[in-house]
Amino acid sequence: MGNKVVVLMATYNGMSWLPEQVESILRQSNVNVKLIVSDDASSDGSRTWLQNLDLSDDRVQLLPGKIGTGSPGKNFYRLILDADIADADFIAFADQDDIWLTHKLADQIEQVHKYDVCAVSSNVVAFWADGSRYLINKSEPKNKFDFLFESAGPGCSFMVKPVLLLQAREVLEKTLNKATLPELHDWFIYAVCRAFGEKWHIDQRPLLKYRQHGDNAVGVNFGMRVTISRFNYIRRGWYRGEVQKISRIVMGITTNRELHDVCLLLTRLSFLDRCKLILTHPYTRRNYFERILLTLLIASFTF
Repeated sequence: MGNKVVVLMATYNGMSWLPEQVESILRQSNVNVKLIVSDDASSDGSRTWLQNLDLSDDRVQLLPGKIGTGSPGKNFYRLILDADIADADFIAFADQDDIWLTHKLADQIEQVHKYDVCAVSSNVVAFWADGSRYLINKSEPKNKFDFLFESAGPGCSFMVKPVLLLQAREVLEKTLNKATLPELHDWFIYAVCRAFGEKWHIDQRPLLKYRQHGDNAVGVNFGMRVTISRFNYIRRGWYRGEVQKISRIVMGITTNRELHDVCLLLTRLSFLDRCKLILTHPYTRRNYFERILLTLLIASFTF
């Protein structure tokens, strides 16, 4: 019945949305789906519901143990390390609260072959309970170093070949100090892919509905309140710290001297390093205005 796609889902207190999301995953067309779930010690009945589904549907597997990481990223890292993907043709990542279009996985498999890439992601349509919709565009042309500064988009839109998952697993296993891992697993996966020289395609078509609510770990990046919140993250050094974590990981992977040198500049950030980084601004973030803003932040020592 087509390719086997292992879908990795991290959950925590998602009972309000899990049934609809799981149904949208299991009804994917023209593929053979295996859903592997890691639950982060939910207290709202999510784990019990998943245990019952594990027993009643052989397409669903709940990983054992209550891990209690308190972090979606760490929960996904656990999935990368522990999920059995031995017979998978592809691996996809899923949040607990979205809704996938029925043809999402089949379309992405077609894109992998069409563009001869190791991984694909897509734009998504954010939606709210009041019926509002908003297209999140992440498909601007990729830049030489964009993966040092941002993800390819929401991780819930990712599909990768097994070789990339195994590369990510190897990097995780070699990272003895887990505190040095970036908080966002999707950014990590994108960076690992590009650092190994693998190709990635970002599709313009939205292939899932990206639910927005008060408990989103990462939500839509627009609006004055969100802009202020993001600026505070930058001012407190969170974004700089995450870029430096990614840069150190990439330095341990890449054989490209130019990329290695840019990573070194980002980890040191001396006055001279910042001057050199400003010269790389055409090759940083994919969005033009975000590239300009990043350059200003580097020049003003805000980054």
